[in-house]
Amino acid sequence: MIMILLVAGHFFLAAIHPKSRVEFASMMIDGYIDAEISAHHNGKWFAELQKTK
Repeated sequence: MIMILLVAGHFFLAAIHPKSRVEFASMMIDGYIDAEISAHHNGKWFAELQKTK
């Protein structure tokens, strides 16, 4: 029962949740992600990337 709940919760957050759905779709379709999402989740990396531009 616990395993079913964990899988269902993981699926919801990965594919259905409004904020996560954008990331999931871009990751599965073309591999690109929006700069705003990337900056939010990977702040240090994004700041370094902006410095090199």
